[in-house]
Formats: sequence, structure tokens, C-alpha cells
Amino acid sequence: MRQAMDNGHLAGYMDIVLFPLAKSANREFVWILEYDVDFAGRWLDFFQQFSSNSADLLTTTLNTRRHDPRWTFWGSANGPCPKSRFTRAFMPIMRVSRRFIGTYEEALSTGEWSGHYEFLVPTIARVHGLRIEDIGGTGPFVPWRRRRRNYVNAAKDPYLSPGTFVWRPSMTAYFHEDDTAFTQRAMLYHPIKADVVEWEAKAPVASCEAIRCGEAFYRTPTRLSDQVTNVMVEAISMTAAMATNSA
Repeated sequence: MRQAMDNGHLAGYMDIVLFPLAKSANREFVWILEYDVDFAGRWLDFFQQFSSNSADLLTTTLNTRRHDPRWTFWGSANGPCPKSRFTRAFMPIMRVSRRFIGTYEEALSTGEWSGHYEFLVPTIARVHGLRIEDIGGTGPFVPWRRRRRNYVNAAKDPYLSPGTFVWRPSMTAYFHEDDTAFTQRAMLYHPIKADVVEWEAKAPVASCEAIRCGEAFYRTPTRLSDQVTNVMVEAISMTAAMATNSA
């Protein structure tokens, strides 16, 4: 919260909303999905493949600074570790463990970490020896058995496009509404943006005048208190948190 107040906006600080909600679920593992994530198949089939997985962090597009030096938000990334350990992710969907949430809270309380939460989350987990895995794709953190499964994207492209799990372009309907655009089955898709005005925009920049909340963009309110209220309301209404005990 201190970093958000210092910067005057909440872009990149969704962890201050999501992780308290995840912690309140009081489960060993919690899935967090933004509302615009969909799966071209049965969600049960997707979740069951991780029922016996004990990773502390499961998410997408995990990559290191060395392998992805042009990521937009490296410039704001700081932490008490070598930059060779810096790691980024794309997190419209993730699963976190109770152990990770505790470690994350303790790490941030030192005041030594700052930056976009898609840097902080995987890097803090990695530096503290927690187990992180990519849900799928082709990156360096995906187990071979899930390689090219669950999603594909162009990890080094600002839009992550082409692929099924990208930042742009958006899709206009969910799988259960119209499956014709979901050309690859048993894959995660993002973003689904039905009836969202002015969604098509430029690639993300490290400093902007919009709040990124649940992958929707809002004009920055005048006061930080208004920002917090808007983000809390939207995050609670848009974010689906599904808790599962480890098998």
C-alpha cells in the first residue's frame, strides 16, 4: 500500500487486494482467476490436473530477466537479490499456497522490495526457495509433461500475441456462449471482453494514467481513496477465488 500511495496510483499493485482475500479463504491452496479468463473445455478437467501438485505458485508466462530483458516493468523492479533471480509472470490466473502468502507478506514488510506485482510474486517465491511452476506454455518454468498444454502465447511480445492467453487482442464471448472462436480446445483463453468499451489500446507502459483492475481500465480518480474504493469493488466483483485443499 505504501508503494501505491507513493506512486499516486494502484497500477501493478493488485496483490494488496487479491492476497488478503486469498488468505481469508484459509485453505492450503487458493486459485485466483480474473473474470475474463476462460477455458475451452470443462473447468473440472483443468483443475484436476493440479489436484496433487504441491507447487507454491502456479501461473503463466514465467520468465527470467535474462531471457526476457525487454519486459515493460523491469525498470521499477527492485529487491535484495541478484538481478539474475528477477522473474516475471502474467497472472490473470494463478494458484498460491498458504505458505507463499505468509512468505510474501513477510518479505514485503521489510521494505526492501518494490515493483509491479507480476515481478514481486514470482521473484519473492523463487528467492525464498518456494516451488514455482508454469501452468503450461513453452517457458523455462513449465514441466515437460505440460509443455504446450493449457495455453500458448508469444512470451516476449508486449501483447503476448499470437496465442490463446494474451494481453491483446480480446475476444467477445465466453466458450459456453459461442465456442466457434475457441479454435484450440482444452486451452485457457484471455481476455474475454464482451461489451467493454475502448478495450483496444496501446501496449502496457510502466507509468500510465489508468488503473489496471481485473484487466479492465479505469480513468485515474483524483484522490487515492477513490482509487482504493474502485479497485476493491471491482476486484471483489470480478475476481473468482476457488480454494482447494491439497490432495
